[in-house]
This record gives sequence, C-alpha cells and structure tokens, in this order.
Amino acid sequence: MKFLISMHINPAVLDALTDEEKAAIGDGHGEFIKALKASGELINTQALRRVS
Repeated sequence: MKFLISMHINPAVLDALTDEEKAAIGDGHGEFIKALKASGELINTQALRRVS
C-alpha cells in the first residue's frame, strides 16, 4: 500500500513567522524525512512553486 502526503502552507502564515519558528518547522520536517528514508518508506519528495 502506498500513501501520498500533501502539505499546504499558507504563504501569509509562513511570512508572519519568526526566523526561529521557520527554523523549527524546517528542522522538524527534516527529521521526519530522515526517519522515512531510514525506514525505506520514502519514495520521493517534490516541492511545488509558491502561489505568487
């Protein structure tokens, strides 16, 4: 069984965050991706452009 995880971040919310908050989100996401890779569950990641 395969799953698709789709994430949407509202640009206005992201722009309102402090640099520290953005770093915390990035660090958490990085750890999540690292765990998926280590378990062999990650097939691919793909980023889309910002709406603007």
